[in-house]
Amino acid sequence: FLGHINRPLAAVIGGWQLAGLWRWTSGLPYGVDNGRAWPTSWNNQGFATQIGPVPTPRTTRNAPAVAGPGGPNIWPDPAAALAAYAQTLPGQAGQRNGVRGDGYFDVDTGISKRFIMPYNEKHSIQFRWETFNVGNNVRFYLGSSDIANQEYLTLSRSAVFGKYSAQLTDPRVMQFSLRYEF
Repeated sequence: FLGHINRPLAAVIGGWQLAGLWRWTSGLPYGVDNGRAWPTSWNNQGFATQIGPVPTPRTTRNAPAVAGPGGPNIWPDPAAALAAYAQTLPGQAGQRNGVRGDGYFDVDTGISKRFIMPYNEKHSIQFRWETFNVGNNVRFYLGSSDIANQEYLTLSRSAVFGKYSAQLTDPRVMQFSLRYEF
């Protein structure tokens, strides 16, 4: 393509390079915490026991909270999800990793071009434009916690059950560079 163009035009429109990276993972497993109750021993807090059907996790950006203000949540109806769990009784083990959160998804791209200097072929300028998280995708972290380091997927914090407070992905970031090589 454009194999017979003059050198100055080829120096501008020829030799561009495009790079890309696509990452996609399945949802991360997580267990509902027993709510500061120790059914087996003092050292092992344990997991909650599922007593009914758990609604299918589907990240909802503005879900109503069980109590207080709403926000991003793993379930569209956190109250129904909370009702599906109970505290584990002494001697029982509860359910481990019964919930899956968002998986990681990210697309990164880069475009670059090296311009050879006309006064010396060993000198060049390299231009780069890199974009991370091109689609500005938001994926939430199920194990996110608040300032007091208490998890949101626990029976002891039922008002904010399933509510996200952190992201797996970073917002879109672009960076440009110009490098002189000799």
